[in-house]
Parts: sequence; C-alpha cells; structure tokens
Amino acid sequence: MDKTSPNEEETQKAKHHYLSEFLGKFFKELNRPRFLVEVLALVGLFIYVCETHRMNSLASHNFIVDQRPWIIAHSGQWVIQKDKIVEMYTWFHNAGKTPAMDVHATNRIEVVSSQDIPSFDDYPKPLSASFSAAIMYPGQETPHTNSIALLEEIAGTNQSKGVILNDELLDRYNRRQIVFVAYGQAIYRDAFGIERWTHFCFYQENSGTFVTNLPNAAKKCSEYNNADNN
Repeated sequence: MDKTSPNEEETQKAKHHYLSEFLGKFFKELNRPRFLVEVLALVGLFIYVCETHRMNSLASHNFIVDQRPWIIAHSGQWVIQKDKIVEMYTWFHNAGKTPAMDVHATNRIEVVSSQDIPSFDDYPKPLSASFSAAIMYPGQETPHTNSIALLEEIAGTNQSKGVILNDELLDRYNRRQIVFVAYGQAIYRDAFGIERWTHFCFYQENSGTFVTNLPNAAKKCSEYNNADNN
C-alpha cells in the first residue's frame, strides 16, 4: 500500500487549517449585524440573477414560439374511381410568422382494413413520394395539384407504379372493409436554426352507409396528426 509523502501530508494539514480558520472567522463575523446583512444581500443578489436568467430564457422561448413558422398539410380531392390510380391531392402552407427553410415532406397511401391501423412506417422508397422547397414564406402555399398516389413495387426492381382501382378493391371499399389512408411528415428549419416537424394523416372511406363507430384506422389517423411545440 502506498504511503502518503511528507509533502502531501503537509498540504492536507494546511488545507484543513485554512478551512477551520475560515469557518471560524465566518461564524464569528455572523454575530455582527452588518456582516449578516451583507451575506443576505449577496444571497438575494444570487437569487435575483438566477430568476432574471430564467425569465429571460422563458421570454426568449416564448418569442421563438410566437414567431416560428408552422407548416400545415391540407387534404384535397381523392380520386377513387374504377380503372384509375388511387390518389389524393394535397398542399402545404406556412401558417407561421417567419419563413420555413429546407422544407421536405414525405408521404404515402396505404390500403388498410377498417379493423387495422396504418403502419406509419419510415416511408421506404419506392412506396412514397416527396415534396421539397428551399424556403416557404409566411402565408405561402404550395400548388394544390400535388398528388399522393397509392403505389406498389415492380417486382425485381427498385421502382414503383400506381395501383389501379380494380373490381376487387372497389368492392371491398364499397363494403367498408377497407379505407385508404394518406399520411406523412414534413421536416423543416426555422430562422433560429431549430428543426421542426409536422405529422399529417387523412383517410377516405365509403360513407354511403350510416355507421355509429369510426374504423380503427380513422381513429389512429386522427391521433397521428401532430407537430412539435418547441
């Protein structure tokens, strides 16, 4: 076992002596009213500085939230017709007060059983589409002609093609056995350099028959709609 050298022992003794001397003088000075007032003043100053910093940080955060951009997705017309590709028209707009930069939205359509829920996966290619914009100013909208199509992979390739609504799909849709769900996410930055995100989801069902309960897919779709609140 290593022994403490004489120099280290002297250093430790000096530290203990200094600490004991300091504490003795400190508590002795506390008996003087003026010293006690000075100590309390320093404590109060420290609390004031901390609270001021907290309030400034809160004010800065509130300012950013108030001035930030908000990218919102809108559902347009669905195309659900026999012998045509299933698709939905959508557009985005900046509902905030400052520009949104590096906007990138990825989305897709799924066919979902009315008793199941969408996968809400990471939008793997090729079964997804995307939209990008270098900057979107406050109030700016994208063209309303953007469409999301129901896609399927082409066997043996990394390509995809639109799904034609055939008799089988149309019959299941008319019987309310399936719904079409379009969902995605938009990622962008604000003027303060903070990354933002918006999740969006829209579903389409055959509403020709009166029902008392929404399908599970519709409920989960509504829950998926969300955005960051930093």
